[in-house]
Amino acid sequence: MVFDELVYKKSWYGNTENFGQKKQDLYFGEVNDYFKKEILNNEVEIHRTTSDEYFINNKYKFDLIYIDGNHHSDNVLRDARNSFKLLNKGGFIVFDDFLWDYYNEINLNPIGGVKQFLFENFFDLRVVAWWSIPVA
Repeated sequence: MVFDELVYKKSWYGNTENFGQKKQDLYFGEVNDYFKKEILNNEVEIHRTTSDEYFINNKYKFDLIYIDGNHHSDNVLRDARNSFKLLNKGGFIVFDDFLWDYYNEINLNPIGGVKQFLFENFFDLRVVAWWSIPVA
């Protein structure tokens, strides 16, 4: 599969998971610097907005959607539902930090949102991989 263009959507806003705004601003600057040439050539779009705002204004369908947003299960589920509506047939959704455990109640973590999404769409999708990469 060849991707002709890339749309990079991330809020880069501080959140409840102990990453302050200064760090998010630094990440935003680094991503802009990294894709500087592609942005100038209109090959990459970078959106600094919330997921909800992005999905309301989005004009694209995608072959690949990588979800790495707020890690609360409610937000993961909302991002998954919205992403699924924008996915081309045969496309892929990748969930980052799937097994991340910040909250004491397991189902408040990303896995809770992913499990609910899989339950709701069981007959409309296929799980192609499920793994965790150990961090040293």
